[in-house]
Amino acid sequence: MRFPLVAPVLPCQVLSRLSTAACALTVTACSLGAPDPIVYDFVERRPFSQPLVEREVIDIGTPDARPLLVEGWHDHDERWARRTPFVWGVGDQSVIELPLVARRPLTLVLRGRPMPASQLDPDAGAPAQVVTIVVNGWIAGNVSLEEGFQSYRLDVPETMLRVGHNRVELRYLFNPRTAGYLANPRDSVRRAVAWARVRLEDPRPPAPAAEPIADGLRIPFGTGVEYVMTPPPGSVLSADALSVWGDATAGHLEVRVATDDAEREVFELRSGGWRGPTPIPLPDLDPLDPVRITLLARAEGGESDGGIELTRPVLRAAPEPTAPVLPPEADARLSALREAGRGRPPVLIYLIDTLRADHLGSYGYHLDTSPNLDAFADDAVRFSRSTAQSGWTRTSVASIFTGLHPRSHDVNDREDMMSSSAVTLATVLRANGYDTTGFITNGNVAATFGLDHGFDTYVYLRERKTDEIHVQSDELNERALGWLEARDVDRPFFLYLHSVDPHDPYTPRSPFRERFIETQQFPELATLRNLFRTPAADRDVPALSQELTALYDAEIAFNDHHFGELIRWLKANALYEQTLLLVMSDHGEAFYEHGRWGHGNSLYQELISVPLLVKLPGQVGAGLVIDEPAQHVDAMPTILDLLDIPIPDAVQGRSLLPAVASGQVDPTTQTTAYLQLDTRHLESVQTIRRKLIRHPMSDRTGGRVELYDLVDDPFELQDLAGTRAVARRHLMVELMEAALARPTLLETSEAVIDAELEDRLRALGYVR
Repeated sequence: MRFPLVAPVLPCQVLSRLSTAACALTVTACSLGAPDPIVYDFVERRPFSQPLVEREVIDIGTPDARPLLVEGWHDHDERWARRTPFVWGVGDQSVIELPLVARRPLTLVLRGRPMPASQLDPDAGAPAQVVTIVVNGWIAGNVSLEEGFQSYRLDVPETMLRVGHNRVELRYLFNPRTAGYLANPRDSVRRAVAWARVRLEDPRPPAPAAEPIADGLRIPFGTGVEYVMTPPPGSVLSADALSVWGDATAGHLEVRVATDDAEREVFELRSGGWRGPTPIPLPDLDPLDPVRITLLARAEGGESDGGIELTRPVLRAAPEPTAPVLPPEADARLSALREAGRGRPPVLIYLIDTLRADHLGSYGYHLDTSPNLDAFADDAVRFSRSTAQSGWTRTSVASIFTGLHPRSHDVNDREDMMSSSAVTLATVLRANGYDTTGFITNGNVAATFGLDHGFDTYVYLRERKTDEIHVQSDELNERALGWLEARDVDRPFFLYLHSVDPHDPYTPRSPFRERFIETQQFPELATLRNLFRTPAADRDVPALSQELTALYDAEIAFNDHHFGELIRWLKANALYEQTLLLVMSDHGEAFYEHGRWGHGNSLYQELISVPLLVKLPGQVGAGLVIDEPAQHVDAMPTILDLLDIPIPDAVQGRSLLPAVASGQVDPTTQTTAYLQLDTRHLESVQTIRRKLIRHPMSDRTGGRVELYDLVDDPFELQDLAGTRAVARRHLMVELMEAALARPTLLETSEAVIDAELEDRLRALGYVR
């Protein structure tokens, strides 16, 4: 059965954030000539969609409910008195997604019990637990919970609800640690309410979810399926055929399109014939905003079994796609880049441990911490959006060396040793005739942990000129310059230098200390070592943050001074001009911006926004600022691409040379970070506008998701996860896809750490 297209009258207003890009949606039964390219296949992307099926009862303590529990839930389903299934709501709030296929007033019936007063920490007290219910950002009401399992009714007006998945937040007045309730007294999860059930009054009849069929989708009546995407401007929706299946004689497919700023029904496909392709205007879209497309099957003439069947539903590019317009100098610039890499130039990576980008002058810092690095940036290509692959050293360096994401190289925890089968940058360069040498000053990347693969020489500098915890950049320079003077001049070289200042403990020397610190008094070494374990309530946090930041800046200035000496030596010895030189960092440092000090504990920008300066041979591209996002895994393929050396197939990063040549920004480019250290397990994904951080279901936050707008809120102060549902879901899908696309490729083993290395790692805070 064929359906015509009936287009409703659409309002003429557009979204609050506009772009000149417009989309059109077309449904076509056939096409003349070659079809336009497919940009989104609804059948192939079915695993990343969300089924839209109303449920009268959601039994929260059952596996069937888990897909709807999105945040703030314990990871164990439990039973009360061996009968009632339940899950503890943990943290500040629990979030459940409520699927609806039609907007209407609803009554929610929630069943749960608060933590019994007898099980609470005596110091916490036992006030009545009050839960605030927030629906799609609107406060629907408060309920005060009584002892034991009770049911609580809440009327929700139609204006708060929408077709699709509705976000229902259960915000808790208090969430104490338990005292005698748990067998494990070290369990620090903050439990609030044991939730057993959510029930809808006035439910829709239950129905199976949409399912893929051969080359199509089958959507039962009364259900739907949701997709999120960033469609290119001018995209059109097409299907080879639409039909009704089951015992129905008529029905229609409702197509809805939404951003986080607006939602509307775009059109319906009804029975009665076929009109052919008809363009349907969509809201003007910000190209950085994802959209949600919902396909709903509606029965006509009463309830009936069956539904709508779509054959080959896809998004296609605009009928007359416009190729990106590259600047006229792009081809010439790319040719110059390729030419610069001929002849096997020297390669030098200078990594400054714990250096956040926003404390360098070239990245906008207001203090003069980095005059030498800033001067070097004038000779280099500066990447303004460079992301660390993790929030601590070993994982990040493993990604730099292998071009693999942390899930794939699997070097994530404290004892992890990289596989001996890893193909590293040093491995490839040595196979192509390079003398490969590394001098490191952080034991976290010592040969003990397998990071020496491919290096002819790899030296962990342990000797001390003073009583300092680690060898600093002045001594690193001495060893590096001594090696450069004695090297075999007939072989090209790859030199990796890993400096550890400004890593804590912050012990800047004169005169750098005096440039940034007004008083001559600063914390003793023991105080610094214990700082990150001291409760914030016991300190004047703003004053301490200011003092520690000054010490940190002084250490950056110390490192910068000695980096300048290295550059001057390279210039004096006719090596600077020809060398491919990358300045990078493994991660940044936190000064309590989000309630934590140091690193290895979060994925906020203060930890993963790092500098990347690439000086090409002959200073090709000097002074360019590239806004295209970059990340650690891109270093290896960029270097090999410039040297015209084949990039290993397993490498997951990409060469940045095309971005340097074009100077353009792809708004769909994403970077990711991953942290699996001790009990922490975090992952993030970000575009040039938005960033999502996901916590695991098993930690004390119960699967918390955070969403930030990096354009309007670069310091990540306003969590938008509760109000930007489309953007949140889009980035969650991107994380899902990233996890599937990055299987574990290497098998790590547990490193054997000798006593001396253990002492040095303990001094740096890596062994407790």
